[in-house]
Amino acid sequence: MNIITFNTVMGCRDISEINAVIEESLDNKNILKLDNKYIGNRENVQEDINSFIKKLNIENTESDFVIFGLGCGEHILKLINMNLKKMRILIVEPREDVISRFLKLNYANKIIDDDRIYLYLYNEEDLNGILSLFLDEFNISNTKCGVFANYADTYYEEISNLYKSYIDIQNSLLVNMGTHIVHSRHFFSSYMNNLKFIQKSTIINHFKNIYKGMPAVIVSAGPSLSKNIDLLKDYQSKFIVITGGRTLKLLLDKGIRPDFVCVIDPDEPAFEIMKDALDCTVPIIYSEFTNYKVIKNYKGDKIFFTDTGVNDASKDFFEKDIDNLYEGGSVAHVCASLAEYIGCNRIIFVGQDFAYTNDVTCDLNVGGNSNIKNFFYVDDVYGGKVKTDRTLYFYKKAMEEFIQVKKHVDFINCTEGGANIEGAPLIKFKDALEKFGESIKNTEAVSNIIKSNNVLMDDDNMRIKLDGIRQNIKVISSMCTSAVEQYNSYLAFGGKSESDKDFLAHNFNLTNECIFSMASSFKFINVLLSPAIINILGNPNFREKKGMKSEEKLKIKFERNLILYNNIIEAAKEFMKY
Repeated sequence: MNIITFNTVMGCRDISEINAVIEESLDNKNILKLDNKYIGNRENVQEDINSFIKKLNIENTESDFVIFGLGCGEHILKLINMNLKKMRILIVEPREDVISRFLKLNYANKIIDDDRIYLYLYNEEDLNGILSLFLDEFNISNTKCGVFANYADTYYEEISNLYKSYIDIQNSLLVNMGTHIVHSRHFFSSYMNNLKFIQKSTIINHFKNIYKGMPAVIVSAGPSLSKNIDLLKDYQSKFIVITGGRTLKLLLDKGIRPDFVCVIDPDEPAFEIMKDALDCTVPIIYSEFTNYKVIKNYKGDKIFFTDTGVNDASKDFFEKDIDNLYEGGSVAHVCASLAEYIGCNRIIFVGQDFAYTNDVTCDLNVGGNSNIKNFFYVDDVYGGKVKTDRTLYFYKKAMEEFIQVKKHVDFINCTEGGANIEGAPLIKFKDALEKFGESIKNTEAVSNIIKSNNVLMDDDNMRIKLDGIRQNIKVISSMCTSAVEQYNSYLAFGGKSESDKDFLAHNFNLTNECIFSMASSFKFINVLLSPAIINILGNPNFREKKGMKSEEKLKIKFERNLILYNNIIEAAKEFMKY
C-alpha cells in the first residue's frame, strides 16, 4: 500500500455517516447506489466495465491510468487482471462514504494493497499536487484518462476540475520537455563552465530564514513596472528587494539597490541584458544552468542553488546537500522562492504583469516592444481583459501554484496592470509600502555569511573528482561504441539466427549493467542525454503493445538501447571538451 492510498484509507475507514449502498446487480456484480441513484447499469455491470475499458483504448502494455470514480472497484479489478506489463492507476473518488463502503468488500485489499494503485479522495486544493506526483514527462504520453459509468452525471464540476488540472500539468510537462530537448547543450555548456565558479560560491543553504519576518518586494520587468517603481526608493531600507537581471540596471539608475539579483537563463540574451550592470556588487543568485558569461564577468558575490534537473549530480560531486529554489519557468518564480526561503512572510509583486499590458511585451525602459503574436485574453487585475500568450499564462499558473502551496506567506500584487494573479490580492504599491514597511533590514547579514562560507571545494579535490568522472565516462563510451559496432555487424550479416540475437542481447545487458554501475559519473552528462531519455521512455512507439511477438519486442529493446548508446557516445565527446 503506497502512502497516498494509506492516507485515504485511514481518513475514510471509520466515518460515521455512510449513505453509499452496495447492491448486487442482475449479472451478479457489485453496483453502487448513491442518493437513490445507481452508478452504472443495474442490469448489466459487465457492460459498464467493458465499455469503460474500450474507451480507454489501451494499446501499450506499459500504460498509466487516471480514473475518476471508484464505484465498487470492479473496473479496477478488470485492469489488474489484464496483466499489463507495467501499469499504475490513480483512482480519484469524490465521496469518502463510497471508499468506506468499498473497503468492506472481500476484494478491496487486492486493490488497496497494490503499490501500483493510488486511491485518492478528491480535494480541489491538493488535486494539482497529487496529479503532479503521479504524472511526469516519461509517462504523460502513455497515460489514459477515463470516467467510470455515469459518474459524470453527478460530478460534472469535479471531473472538469480534474481534466483542467491534467491538461495544465500536461502542458507544463510538454514545455519542460521542449526546454530540455532544445536547450540541453546550452544547459550542459553552462554547467561545465560554471563549475569553477560554483566551487568558490556560497551555497544557498546558509541563508535559510536570515530575514525571517521581513517583507519582500519582487521586481519584475512587466509593462506596468515604470508606473510605480520609483516609490520603492524611499522605502528600500524596510523591504528585502529581489529582482532579475533585466531590471537590475533600471533599479540602480533610480537609486534603488536590490538585496539580491537572480539570473537563471542559460542563453546569450541573459548576458546581453546584463552587460551594462556587470560591475554591480549586489549578490547574484544562480544555478548550474545560468549563462556562464554572466557568472564569469559579474563582480558581485555569488550564491549558488542547485537546479532540480541536476541536483543529484551537484550534491554528489560537491558532497553537500545543496538546496533548490522553485523554478516555475521564469526568473520571477526563483525570486519569489528566494524570498520565501530566506524567511520573508509577505511577498509583494511589482511589474509582474504576466500579460501584454497596453500591447507591450515588457517595460519599455528594459527593452519592451509591441511584437505580440499568438495572444489570447485573460482576466486582468481590474476585472477587464488583457492580452497574454501561452508561455506567460503557463508562468502565471506556475506562480499561482507556488502561492497556493506557501500558505504561511501573504502574497500581494501591486502591479498596476496585467493579468490577475489568484491568491495575491491587488493593493496600491504606495499603500503596501506604507503599511508593511515596519522594520529596518540588516544590510550586513548577507555579507557576513559570505565572508565565512565562500569556498565549496578546493582545487585538488575538484581535479580528482573530475578525473574520476572522465575515466568512468571513457569506459562507458568505449563499451557503447563496441555495442553499436556489434549491432551493425549483426545487421550486416543478416542477424537471423537465435544465437546471434542471444549474443547481442547478452552484450547489451552487460553494457547496461556497466552504465548503471557508474551511475554517479553519468549524472554529469544526464542533461545531454535528456532528449534521448525522453524519446526512449516517453515515446509510445517504444512501448510494448498487446499481442506483440517476441521478435518485435526484442527489436524495440534493441532500438531503445541503440538510441541511448549513440547519445552516450556523443555526450562523452562533448564532456571531454571540458
